[in-house]
Amino acid sequence: MVWVNGYKLITTKSNGIFTIEQQGRKTLISQSTQDIFQKHALLYNAASVLMRDKNSTYWVGTERGLCSFDPLNQGFLGNGPSQDLTRGIPSASVWSFTEEPTNRYFFVGSDNSVSRYDNRTGKFTQYFRQINLNKKINNSLFLSMYAFNANNILLGASDGLSLLKITSETSYSFTKIPYRGI
Repeated sequence: MVWVNGYKLITTKSNGIFTIEQQGRKTLISQSTQDIFQKHALLYNAASVLMRDKNSTYWVGTERGLCSFDPLNQGFLGNGPSQDLTRGIPSASVWSFTEEPTNRYFFVGSDNSVSRYDNRTGKFTQYFRQINLNKKINNSLFLSMYAFNANNILLGASDGLSLLKITSETSYSFTKIPYRGI
């Protein structure tokens, strides 16, 4: 749920996004849903994450990709899985977002990668992590994240905490952070 300028935005698992607006004693509720025949519709009704970035753009993660939108001006702009990984994300399911402090990079956590979107160039860079569990390859789900800066991102993954350290577009590492609990 996100609050902004008197509006509340709520994501749902199967009914898209609801926008709730308080106008005096009146409450207005509108719903945004997927519509394959509309260019600026939500990509999919199963919305898993919602965030407002520092540029006031709203980002929605769905099971079919990433959407950005301005609820008062335009419809949704979708960005789903792409063969050209500089123009999109490699996986349909989006689980988390974060933005680094300078506002240049926006990060997207999905089923098998962290994608970094460069606001200056409009291009994505992909950072894949695969772990080997008893000779089985298991892709990680990146369920939450926090960007300390443009090159160090704390990840809450399906297998625990990790740190993504980016040295360059092609050089990076995922380091598991041990945690023993209390």
